[in-house]
Amino acid sequence: MKNEFEISYEKWQAAYDRLKEVIEQEPLTDILRDSAIKRFEFTYELCWKTLKLYYKEKGKDLRYPKDVFKEAFNDGIIEDENLFLQMIDDRNKTVHIYSQEAIKQIHVHILDLYYPAFSELLGKLEE
Repeated sequence: MKNEFEISYEKWQAAYDRLKEVIEQEPLTDILRDSAIKRFEFTYELCWKTLKLYYKEKGKDLRYPKDVFKEAFNDGIIEDENLFLQMIDDRNKTVHIYSQEAIKQIHVHILDLYYPAFSELLGKLEE
């Protein structure tokens, strides 16, 4: 029987796969960009909540994304703490994003920074 962490990890992997699916579509359209941002939101939420469960199994009660990412950085699970803290800010911006320039900038962050970071972190936790 799978534990909470394993179930959450599988959901996160599925969200990541869905993000990958939309990122790999070409040509880029506004609909694909919007889809990538929405799928990033799901992937981000499952990422930090999966890490939270990872630490819960280790006896650490971390409640907020910033605390979870700081702990993961301190443990060497993530290499760039600032990237994950930036990810929090961008995720929060997606809730009320109206500027096309802001949308494009977050999309670039997803493609160039966050998507590879998710991939690396998934690999480390799989070990």
